[in-house]
Amino acid sequence: MSLAKQTKSKLNKRDTSEFIESIEFLTAEIQNLYCQDEIPWIIGVSWGKDSSCVLQLIWNAIATLPVEKR
Repeated sequence: MSLAKQTKSKLNKRDTSEFIESIEFLTAEIQNLYCQDEIPWIIGVSWGKDSSCVLQLIWNAIATLPVEKR
């Protein structure tokens, strides 16, 4: 089995708690990057599945920051 198939097979076997843990990790990572400087972010999207998902992750992460950090 190729590495890509093994990785995909492993990802498909995640349970809900592991998925939520991944989302929480990504949220914290986005918040950390966003707060590192004062440069505004410009996010380009094609409105496909992938870019829409990334946009939603970024939106949720920034929206949960305290107002003074946004």
